[in-house]
Amino acid sequence: MASVIGSITGILLDCAATSHMFMEYHLFITYEALTNNKYITVGGRHRVPVAGIGSVSLNMILPNRTSTLTLTDAFHIPTLGANLISLGVLHRKGASVQSWINGLIISKNNEDLFSATLGGSTGTLYQIQCTDYNQESAYVSTGPLSMCLWHHQMGHLSPKMINSMLYERVVKGLEIRAPKDFDQLCNACANGKSHCSPMPETSASKYSKMELLIMDLTGLMTVPTWDSYQYALVVIEVSCRYAVGQLL
Repeated sequence: MASVIGSITGILLDCAATSHMFMEYHLFITYEALTNNKYITVGGRHRVPVAGIGSVSLNMILPNRTSTLTLTDAFHIPTLGANLISLGVLHRKGASVQSWINGLIISKNNEDLFSATLGGSTGTLYQIQCTDYNQESAYVSTGPLSMCLWHHQMGHLSPKMINSMLYERVVKGLEIRAPKDFDQLCNACANGKSHCSPMPETSASKYSKMELLIMDLTGLMTVPTWDSYQYALVVIEVSCRYAVGQLL
């Protein structure tokens, strides 16, 4: 029997199954109960009843991402010993199979759908890794992540708050690799908290005379000068940095 992954009993890729067959009802996203007596013959010529038919949605774990796979016309067989994905049905619908050292990779239209690795007690079962998260999950992780990555994925939440969530166990599945290893400056956080970018000390731009003037007018000043001026104008000619100030 395949291993348990999350709350999903192991899913196997079966080249002998004539249809997709699942023992777990909660995997179905559409379902129609069968009232007629429909049976499927399994190994040892045993006949097992089919309770219903529908579509199953699985979240497959790939090396660098997860992908959602929807299987239609899948049978619900509660007495089945495992969840089975039919390789023949996938092949008939245009999927291709590629062999690699650890098992098989199933793809369609040059996109990997999922991988099946050899395992089980005999080492000859093609097991499929998937996760049981739903589409409403805010965050999904297939293993411990670094504090830096959690910080970025959680909208730059502070490490102190993430550690608090970890130690108080308020988030199911939150695992951090080396939780105290976060002493680096987050550039995105620093830029987001800055009111303006720092002024450059030097400029590589070159201008001809009188091509660019920088002017700054200050006022109305609350206290006038002795000559009743209430404004100050500064003009800088950029090419030679010549500056003129005038009270107005």
